[in-house]
Amino acid sequence: MKKDIIILTQTLYGGGAEKYVVNLSNSLILQNYSVEVLVFKKIKDDYSSQINNKVSIHYLHSRYSIIISINIFFFILKRLKNKPTIITNMRGTTVSSLLLLFLKNKINWIVREANILSPTLNNLSKINKFFFLLKFKLIYKLLSKIICVSNSVKKEVINYFNLDPKKILVIHNPIIKQSFSDFSTIDKEYQFLKKEKFILSVGRIHPQKNYEELIKIFKEVVKKTPESYLVICGGGTVNVELKNLVKKYNLDKKVIFTGFIKDISFFYRFASVYCSASKWEGSPNSILEAMSYELPIIAYENFSGTDEVLYNTNSLIKINDIQRYSEMVGKYIKSKKKINYDHILDSFSIQKFISKHLSLINSHKF
Repeated sequence: MKKDIIILTQTLYGGGAEKYVVNLSNSLILQNYSVEVLVFKKIKDDYSSQINNKVSIHYLHSRYSIIISINIFFFILKRLKNKPTIITNMRGTTVSSLLLLFLKNKINWIVREANILSPTLNNLSKINKFFFLLKFKLIYKLLSKIICVSNSVKKEVINYFNLDPKKILVIHNPIIKQSFSDFSTIDKEYQFLKKEKFILSVGRIHPQKNYEELIKIFKEVVKKTPESYLVICGGGTVNVELKNLVKKYNLDKKVIFTGFIKDISFFYRFASVYCSASKWEGSPNSILEAMSYELPIIAYENFSGTDEVLYNTNSLIKINDIQRYSEMVGKYIKSKKKINYDHILDSFSIQKFISKHLSLINSHKF
């Protein structure tokens, strides 16, 4: 009998967490598992088209979280005879703990922690922080296992929730090397970039990504390489602060916000250098993707997943050192240098990714 795998995710739209669902679903279906994905919210032009058509995708249409949680409960309840593995692609919810309470010995429940916890906790009041930690300490002690995307995330999960390290497994997000195409389908407005020098940065528009700092760095770069562009690929609304900063530095025609693009391989293929100014990262997927295209990479030290990936390179710059950062960017733009990162990417192979998941799925004893 095929084992049932049920993957829970907020959306299938536009980020590392969503790509994780795509990679995991497609890998497990090839291993002869029965795979179903429960998606809380349907967003147009999501990654659903990239998932194997043998995977069943169910959208839980409701604006009320309690209704979604009840639907999840009964969905799982109908499949209990097959002792399913539930992989939650997000931090647990209050209702998840109720599910665990009733179904703990009948399911293999795994939660994936994808980001550093400290920025969230540091922004909470003392009372909210207390209840946050209390809630998840109780929930996480009921889980079968916890997946962390990096050792940095694992360290925080252990420290904040006082968990047994044996309960936690680090599984890095996989990187699948892309094959080049002629990119004839890319929007005409971006085709000119094939012949230009441009800096690429990928990620949703969010304070975590620190795009204000990247624009300040780019202001220094164009002083010496005025022909260069900065291209930022990522979903979300470009806020007033970012727009005003671009306008302030007269970079309106030099900074390009593409919005969410499902396939950004064109930009990786033709970029001169990849840059990140993120304040923190659980696992920097876009940096790993840039590595697979052999792009020079520059990033700020942020004492999290970024440092973990780039520790054995010359890519890390001390935070807020705009001068040093801009000098490195200018150097790579002029050199058009490609860098082989195979010695690093080997740790992020799809084979290791699926092997560790299979271990979690098959080793569980009900």
